[in-house]
Formats: sequence, structure tokens, C-alpha cells
Amino acid sequence: NYAVGGQRTSTIIANMHTQISPRIRAGGDSVTMALLWEWTNSVSDGVDLATLQGYARQWVTEIESYGGGPLLGTMLPRNGLTAPQEAVRVGLNAWLRTTYSSITADPASDPQLLDPNNLNYYTDGIHPSDAGCRVSAAHFARTARLFT
Repeated sequence: NYAVGGQRTSTIIANMHTQISPRIRAGGDSVTMALLWEWTNSVSDGVDLATLQGYARQWVTEIESYGGGPLLGTMLPRNGLTAPQEAVRVGLNAWLRTTYSSITADPASDPQLLDPNNLNYYTDGIHPSDAGCRVSAAHFARTARLFT
């Protein structure tokens, strides 16, 4: 496994040529799939839906160009979004579910994760807790099985 975290979506996309794609291309790390699941910081920063869609398209194209399997994940609900930002989150999730349905894991649709104030599944109204991560991971595992 290999992960890149703690970055905005724009940074991940900008650096994917050096951080992610070479690991798929080289094959030595046994990296065959790559998941993009960082939308929350971008949406809270005011990034618009069209830009996020462009990031997703670029992710899919780049990962496929190196022979990898791209995965995408829907954005979980979170506290602190304005009404326009929530509209972007909802729009992004709807777009991912339709445009990339076969490669999109959908933890945002899980009833256990619908309320960011539920401290069983969220640590702070934004980030999933260990239990929230386990619920999300089950969605990613189901989608990843499509590649095996």
C-alpha cells in the first residue's frame, strides 16, 4: 500500500506525476490501484464543481495511462460548509455516482456516515473516526474488488 495524505486535491493532482504515477508505472511496489478521496478541504476552500470534476477526470486519465485502476470516493458530509459549498459537495457526489459509477466508492451514502455530529463515526464533525474509516473502507473494498 502507498498513500499520499494531508494535501489539497489540487496538490495531489499537481504532484501525481512524481508521487503516484511512477509507483504504478514501475510495478515494483505492486501498486495497481489508486484512490482519490480528498475533496473536503478543496470544497471548504471554495473550489467549484467544474474544477473538482476536472481533477477527477485528470486522476482517471493519468492512472489509466500507466496501467493502473483509478478509484474515486464520494465526499462525506461535514460541518462548517456554507450552503453553496454543500451544494458543491452534493453535486460532486451525484456527478461521481453517474459519470464514474463503476469506479466510485460511495461512503457518503452510508446511513452511519450521514451525520457529521455523530461522534461514533466522526472525530470533529469533519474527519471520520476509526469506526467511520472502517465503514468507509468497506465501501472502498467493494469497489476495488471490481478490479480483481
